[in-house]
Amino acid sequence: MTPEQQAQFRCEQTREQIQRQLDSKDNSPSAAANLKSLRNNERTICVPPLVEQPASAAALQPRYPMQAMRARHQGVVIVLVELAADGAVTSDSVYQSSGFRELDQAALEAVRKWHFDVAVGRAIRVPVNSSLSGGTTV
Repeated sequence: MTPEQQAQFRCEQTREQIQRQLDSKDNSPSAAANLKSLRNNERTICVPPLVEQPASAAALQPRYPMQAMRARHQGVVIVLVELAADGAVTSDSVYQSSGFRELDQAALEAVRKWHFDVAVGRAIRVPVNSSLSGGTTV
């Protein structure tokens, strides 16, 4: 088994354990602590790859929100993206926030328009950087 297959197997096992814990409907403090631990493991074990921007991103850069400019907000948003077989974005969510809701939202809006090479995987993470010195970049 390759390291990637081993990681996928561990990820699937962790998700099955989480589902069993949820199905048990055990609301005890120890069950809640176990579920929290499993969720932390899932986040560590099941991390999708971090990829660079696709070619389509060059023409579809995120807009820098006026509110963020006025407040001098900047940061990096890591967006979790699920892909269709053709590389289109089927779902997205903030994996790691910039700390500013308006930058997070601008990143999501831009990423939804991008198309990715499906060779990168069905679930990926994409960094979107917003800085006042260089505008919004990826």
